[in-house]
Amino acid sequence: MGRLTPLHENLIASYTLDELAVLCGALDIPFEHLRGETLPARAWSLLQYAARHDKLPALVAQCARDFPNRDWSLPPPRQPDEPDDDEWPNGGVQVRIGDVSGAVNIGGIAEVRNNTGQVAVGSKNVIQIGSLNVPRWLAIALPLLLLAVLVVAGIGTAGIMSVTAPTPTPVIGPDRMSGAFNIAVAQIPETDLDGRQTRTADGDRVGEWVFDSLRSALKDTTAAQIWHDSLPLAEKGAFIGIITGTTPAERQESARALAERIGAHLVIYGNLKKSGNQAELEPEFYVATAAASLKRESEAEDIVGSNRLGAPVGIPLPLKGDIGLGVSASLESRAIFVRGLLFDLIGLHDKALEDFRRIRSAWSNDDERAVLSFFLGREALFLLRNADRATAIFGTTQNALEDARTNFEAATTLNPNLPLGFWGLGTALLKRAEPVITSDNVDVAGPEFAAAEDDLARAIEAYTAALTKINIEQQPTLAGKIRTSLANAHRLSGFADLIRVDEDPAAAGKADAHFAEAMTLVNSAFPLIDARDARSLANAFFVRGVTQFNMGVSRKLLAGDVAGGNALLEKAKADFDACLQQFDDPQSKLVLDQTLRDYRDTNCAPALADVTEALKE
Repeated sequence: MGRLTPLHENLIASYTLDELAVLCGALDIPFEHLRGETLPARAWSLLQYAARHDKLPALVAQCARDFPNRDWSLPPPRQPDEPDDDEWPNGGVQVRIGDVSGAVNIGGIAEVRNNTGQVAVGSKNVIQIGSLNVPRWLAIALPLLLLAVLVVAGIGTAGIMSVTAPTPTPVIGPDRMSGAFNIAVAQIPETDLDGRQTRTADGDRVGEWVFDSLRSALKDTTAAQIWHDSLPLAEKGAFIGIITGTTPAERQESARALAERIGAHLVIYGNLKKSGNQAELEPEFYVATAAASLKRESEAEDIVGSNRLGAPVGIPLPLKGDIGLGVSASLESRAIFVRGLLFDLIGLHDKALEDFRRIRSAWSNDDERAVLSFFLGREALFLLRNADRATAIFGTTQNALEDARTNFEAATTLNPNLPLGFWGLGTALLKRAEPVITSDNVDVAGPEFAAAEDDLARAIEAYTAALTKINIEQQPTLAGKIRTSLANAHRLSGFADLIRVDEDPAAAGKADAHFAEAMTLVNSAFPLIDARDARSLANAFFVRGVTQFNMGVSRKLLAGDVAGGNALLEKAKADFDACLQQFDDPQSKLVLDQTLRDYRDTNCAPALADVTEALKE
């Protein structure tokens, strides 16, 4: 039996001719260059090509993924003095009898192989099967006789004798992803100085390494679904391929189209560039933050394109063995960052914070550290919505707030052009001022109140700076969210003015101005926020509702306009109702989002109860 015979038999029993072409495409083998027109001939030519080009291990691995129930063993290496017995017989009739298969050549040499022996067909008038001599005319008629017996016997002998086994149809997986967080890892091409991309074996290996690294980092995260073209057909029916384009913008558009086609929330791609004995992987990322199936957004609009999540990864050449042995930990840190982003998206902010803290020392570039600082501060702010969790992690809620503020200030210092850092800093300052200004025992003449008003003024400056650093047409949702935050800062400033009216009657006019600005900003934010972004919509409804609540109470108590005040309170009630409606979840798509549950319990529901009570007075 030849070295390649078992693989050949498995190939022709498993794949059709068309499916064999798909298999060749996955392995970057030119199917059209293989010899033969029939399945057995093409399969044999494929094996010979794979053996000559050191692709047998990849071929066996792919076949094992496609048909895991078959035995796909690599053949033993050919010894230097071993004759080449793997040549495909010229001509002949292919015969299969039970477990026996082979080619019968009239006047030539052939083998019929099974587990018990072999058949030699010589140039004489007989063939020998073991000790049995068979006339030459019988060898000629043998295939036809076998076929006739099968036709006459029908299914009665199907279990005893068959010309060939039916070819199983490979199971083809879904063409769209269906996880809570879907990640697609594209093939990595080699790219020259002019930006021309070429798919190579080294690029494929690096792409599969990225995929394996990410899958290892996310192995305990059941909400994530990760696709790469190395997966078997049974797991995915979509082809990812290379993200094409000579510029980052072109590649980002290509990644966006892929994300829409297969339902990915995150696409990881990039370029492999070689120079001497060193290669560099330049990873790129596309974050589909408004994906309909995700039904929530992340503040990740600025984390797309080249090198946003770390500098290029150096890889020693030649590529052999475990690629990761010669590579810094930067790629692993990005995989961990992606896992943290996943936890953030589904509201598990304690786990996200843990991941972001793990990689804090791995990134040295200022722009990268600024992004990471923003997310560290962001998780601390979200954890503040649940005082017990914040206390468990930071010791006190005050410590959590200061941790957030410190990280946001670091982000603005590391990258003064990053709008996310200024947005986060504004929110931390507002959160520090809010409990002082809304306290029942506030001393408007004391230093704490003055410090709180100063924090509010700085928050307004930070939010305004964030808005000047973004392109609203390119990042409308982010602009809408920052406008909502700025509106809330003006609303709280107006509230602070109201409680100073007794000492400063002119403060009433200042309050009205702040409330009017807040309403203008929040109303302009609604058209910018994606209708599927439950978190941001809930916040916008809450901010508008609480602004109208403050205005209504002021109208009733200070101006004595009960009807006008109640009209504003009714509008506030409608907004708080709309805030709660963001938590309607008939498809259970938001069931994991702890952030939304906390927001409902600490903002929308209490505010609705308060305004309902105020309408009774």
